[in-house]
Amino acid sequence: MPLVKIYWRIFKPVTFGVKAIILCDNEVLLVKNVSESKWHLPGGGINNSESSYEAAKREVKEELDFDLELFLIKENLQNETDSIKFGDGRNLLGVYMSHQEGKRDTIYVYVFKLSSKPKFEVNKIELLDARWFAINKLINTKKENTNTSNEVKNKNNLEIEISPAMIRRLREYIDGQGYTEKFKVW
Repeated sequence: MPLVKIYWRIFKPVTFGVKAIILCDNEVLLVKNVSESKWHLPGGGINNSESSYEAAKREVKEELDFDLELFLIKENLQNETDSIKFGDGRNLLGVYMSHQEGKRDTIYVYVFKLSSKPKFEVNKIELLDARWFAINKLINTKKENTNTSNEVKNKNNLEIEISPAMIRRLREYIDGQGYTEKFKVW
């Protein structure tokens, strides 16, 4: 067990983070971190001086080197009814609590619908890879209520390992389960 995880289990720090569901043409952009084998939503920690929305944009810029604002479909986001909306197209799916790693995480999940797929460059310090995946293949996996990873095949019939929490967030979005005043379990 890495030293940082031992620290988290002893001191149980409170952390705040963001995840970005980035959608285009019925596909979602996923990343594979250098420290894990599973595919996840892009995201990371929130700095003290920024909002959760600003942190989501910054994390995408840091990890994938593109500006979300340039690709957003703002009018579509403002007309949807599945979650909280803001005047500039921000879309908060929900706020979640996680105790999985021994710390107390609060995670804000935003949905970004893009007008076109941006060219991106993976930050090799943080990520091994980033790819677009068909949403319907990801959310139709069998092991929906377990804490173990799901394996699905991508467009090239390669098996990929995905985070169960990510599948739950995508299903919430597809099923129209939007923001509530209560925290949800990650």
